[in-house]
Amino acid sequence: MLSSEKNNIMGEIVPKTFLSKKTKNEEGKENAVNEANLPGLKKKSFAMFFGGGEIWFEHLDGIFQFSDIAIAKLSEDYRTFKRPSAPGLIAFILDETAVTGELAARIAQILLHGEKRFMKVVFVGTDGRGRRAINKAMVGAPFPISYISDLEKAKEWLIPN
Repeated sequence: MLSSEKNNIMGEIVPKTFLSKKTKNEEGKENAVNEANLPGLKKKSFAMFFGGGEIWFEHLDGIFQFSDIAIAKLSEDYRTFKRPSAPGLIAFILDETAVTGELAARIAQILLHGEKRFMKVVFVGTDGRGRRAINKAMVGAPFPISYISDLEKAKEWLIPN
């Protein structure tokens, strides 16, 4: 391991440039943002019953520009939501996470070429750049895809009443 690298909580080697970044708070003072205190890593992904069906909520929100960490979390969660008993309806919550081409490609790889067949997918909290990256990666998807900013409306789109 190079001195410019460190193991993340998933046990993977991540360059320190991804682990630490300075940001400014409201008063203009610099804060160090690092992997250990990203709000998105504290949120667990889960399945939930709603309106007579079940939805998988993949929480990738609050990971900011650390796309390698988002990809690692997605890959770890995929072990759970690829099971046959897991729901075929999935909501990706991406608020406050930059959707890069690499993250969009990993999402597409899992959804289009993974072991699980999905029926509907919604992306919550993506900006225009993120939508374009996902659309480019998801060309030819055999299931409906939507982008909705409100989580309640996204659940209703996945399971209409």
